[in-house]
Amino acid sequence: GYMLIANRGGNNNSIGIESCINENSDIYLTWQRTAKLVANLLYNNNLSFDDVKQHHYFSGKNCPQTIRENNMWDHFMDLVKVEYKAIQLNKEGYSFTLISNNDLIINNGRILYSNEEKNINITIRISKNNEYKDLDFKITI
Repeated sequence: GYMLIANRGGNNNSIGIESCINENSDIYLTWQRTAKLVANLLYNNNLSFDDVKQHHYFSGKNCPQTIRENNMWDHFMDLVKVEYKAIQLNKEGYSFTLISNNDLIINNGRILYSNEEKNINITIRISKNNEYKDLDFKITI
């Protein structure tokens, strides 16, 4: 077998996730949603971040291809860790809301196209028990 577990063993003894990127789809949104799914699977199955493996680990295939070819695996795992922490904080009663103070970032965090670098402000609202605190950030896009 390839690496530690052969292809069949990995498929029979793990949780497999397939993500698909179509020509006109939002690849980063797919990665964010996949990271959220992975974080939930880790949390609900008492697994660690080290338990997350690329399909390449089992099969030797260049998979997940887009993440691998762009050297984004560490970034993807950072997304998983943020989602995992959000799960933990939500269980403690916290909620988070992005408040966009401009028209370049919509409230789900997506940055709209800009052909020039701009400094903008965003606010993250942290709420618990009907109390909240706003954290203001200045970022460059």
